[in-house]
Amino acid sequence: MTALHQVFSHVRFKDVLEIRTPDRPPFGYELAPAAFITGLLQAPCCLDVVAETVASWTLEERYEAIEKSKTIDLSQIAFDRKSFRHWNEKLFELSLEGLDERAEQLCIPSERIYLEPFVEQFLSKGPCTLQIQEEFASSGKTLKEFIRSRWENQKGQVSSNI
Repeated sequence: MTALHQVFSHVRFKDVLEIRTPDRPPFGYELAPAAFITGLLQAPCCLDVVAETVASWTLEERYEAIEKSKTIDLSQIAFDRKSFRHWNEKLFELSLEGLDERAEQLCIPSERIYLEPFVEQFLSKGPCTLQIQEEFASSGKTLKEFIRSRWENQKGQVSSNI
């Protein structure tokens, strides 16, 4: 087990926190998960707020939120009687602030450019999975045709960016 811990050391802070990123972020947003976590955990202002907020959640609330999160519905009530949408907005806001603070501290350009487009898309149109499902439902294509056309479109976008 120690060997595995060493191999994946980039996603662990000792034995306290393990960060799991998506296996395949939505096309065009590949760096959004890294930017999101960086903004939350590498800026003191945000880290303190996140730590205090999460510490206030009871174990029962956490288990309840895990169960509710199995259904993609941002209107469900989670912690402190606030919706998942509220918590998404709050965490996105904190992360973007954290990226700006980090940029100022390190004298680098803000990495919010990697997260902000995803945040705007997510908050205006909802989770990508639901967007794709709706796109498929209204496409009139078979599943095979739909997948193929999405792949061709994405492949074309990559080619035009090279």
